[in-house]
Amino acid sequence: CESKKISANNTSPENNPSKIVIKKANELDIPALANIHRQHNMYYRTSPIFMPRISEDSVQDLTDWLKKANHHLWAAYQDEKTLGYMRIHPDAETFVSEHKDIMNITGAYVLESERKAGMGTMLLGAVQE
Repeated sequence: CESKKISANNTSPENNPSKIVIKKANELDIPALANIHRQHNMYYRTSPIFMPRISEDSVQDLTDWLKKANHHLWAAYQDEKTLGYMRIHPDAETFVSEHKDIMNITGAYVLESERKAGMGTMLLGAVQE
């Protein structure tokens, strides 16, 4: 499991004053990600379009999802606090986004207090590497 210290302006780790760590997560990381996953689902509940399950076990949901073939999850941390995450896998939602060489972002969330600071860009950059 690789960790990288990167910042929104792509400075080197030594010059990263925010000390953000982007890490490809594994099953051992899931308990730390459960709260942010829960917040992600709560955010979608405020929309009339998305209908997430009400009684979801965040740890079990992420564990089951990550165990599936070719499912990947990256998380952003600062001082051991989870700030956001991004999930990708090859399954397309429709034939429009289905392609054998393309992964699909199937979930991304950043804490409201951390938005507008480039966290989503940092997560996407880590996913693309």
